Amino acid sequence: CLDRKEISFIYDKEFTGKERKKNEKPLHLVNHDNAWYLVVANLEVNQDHKIRSVARMSNLKTHVITFSEIKFSIDKFMEYNFGIFTGKKSHKVRVRFDAFAAPYIRERKWNSSQKIKNFKDGSLEFSITVNDLVEIKGWIMNWGKHAKVLGPKHLVDEVKNELKVTLEKYG
Repeated sequence: CLDRKEISFIYDKEFTGKERKKNEKPLHLVNHDNAWYLVVANLEVNQDHKIRSVARMSNLKTHVITFSEIKFSIDKFMEYNFGIFTGKKSHKVRVRFDAFAAPYIRERKWNSSQKIKNFKDGSLEFSITVNDLVEIKGWIMNWGKHAKVLGPKHLVDEVKNELKVTLEKYG
């Protein structure tokens, strides 16, 4: 990334299994949850940079071609991420955690927007602004009976639906 050399690789697209050749300008290498991701430049008008999973890359080649410096801040790019997923829409998420989960929620910082409101019974309300709901939904559901989504409404509905479908699998 630092030497600004263009790279090419075969990329296995998630969910489709289709491989495509990519020519990219690497900006930053990120480790998230023990997996490596590469942030690459997207220089098309009004397009955000993209994140590529290193595990889905093959036949990686570094080229002699260098590219002009691109102003980029990883902190700014991931400012409202909950994990590695990025999106364009802002979501204000609110979750009530019981006294069992509360100590674990207090001890971690996901991004600078998060706030915690403590209650006398030991529970808390966690609020955070994120730009994608995929990872935070999975995280909330991981807490099971110890968490309840308060907002936004479409996230409440998604969690209810996931739980309903899951229960149906158990008859």
